[in-house]
Amino acid sequence: FHSIYTLAEYSQEQLLEYVKRFAKHYKKSPQQLLERVQKFEQGMCQNQLILCLFCLMGPDVGSEADSRTKLYSKIYDTTWKDAEQRMAATKEEIEDLYLKPLCQLSFESYHSSRSRRSYLTPDDFKRVNCDASKVCQVGYVTEERLVQGIDVETRYTFTHHTYQEFLAAKHLEHLDKTERIAHLKEMLKPPYDPTVLSFVAGLLQKDKVALIELMSLALEVPGNEKWQIVLPLIAAVSSVPAEMEKVLLAECPRLC
Repeated sequence: FHSIYTLAEYSQEQLLEYVKRFAKHYKKSPQQLLERVQKFEQGMCQNQLILCLFCLMGPDVGSEADSRTKLYSKIYDTTWKDAEQRMAATKEEIEDLYLKPLCQLSFESYHSSRSRRSYLTPDDFKRVNCDASKVCQVGYVTEERLVQGIDVETRYTFTHHTYQEFLAAKHLEHLDKTERIAHLKEMLKPPYDPTVLSFVAGLLQKDKVALIELMSLALEVPGNEKWQIVLPLIAAVSSVPAEMEKVLLAECPRLC
C-alpha cells in the first residue's frame, strides 16, 4: 500500500540481451541490428521504449535520427507513407484531413484544459470535422469501448502517451508565430511539463528565430525553476544558436 515503483533504464548487458531476443523473434541479423544500435545515441537506447521503436523502424532510421524528436519524426513520416498505400490517399490528404486534426486534438486534450486527458472522444472528432475511423487507420490511436452497466462509451486512446506529446508538439509547429507564442506562454506557467516543450524545441531546430523565441520565453520563468525547462530544451537540440549561447551563459555561467 505504500510502495513506490520506478522504471530503470537498461544496463549495457540488458540492452545487448534485448537486441539478441528482438533479432531472434523478428528473424533479423543480431550483428547488423547491434551495429545500428551502437551507432544510435546510446543514452536514448537505454530507454526501453526508444530502443524498441528504433529496432522496429528498421534500417530506414540511420544516424540522422540522433535525438528522440528525430526518431518520432521518422515514425510520423513512416505513418503517412504506410497510410498512403493502405488508404489509397495522397500525403496531402492524409496530413490535412487526419494528421493535422489529430495533432490539434492531441494538444487540446493534453494541455489546453490542463486535464491531461489521454484519450479522445467522438465529440472531439466531430468538433474538428474529422472522421475518427479514418484516423484509426492512419495510426496513433485505437478505438475502445468502455462498458459501464448498460452504457457503452467510445474512446480513442493513444497507443502510447509519448505519441500524444509528440503530436501536441507538432500542432504547435504548425501554428503561426503569434498563436504558438501565446500557447507557449501558457505552457510555461506552473505546473511545468518540459516534455512537449522539448519536442517543440527539436521540431523548431531548422527555424533559428523560433527556437530562440522558445528559449527566451523559458528563461523568463522566475527563479531557478526555469532550469527545469531550459536544460531539457538544450538537450533536445543538436546545437544552440550562437546568439542564445551568450544569453544562457550570462544566466548560468556553470553551463560553460
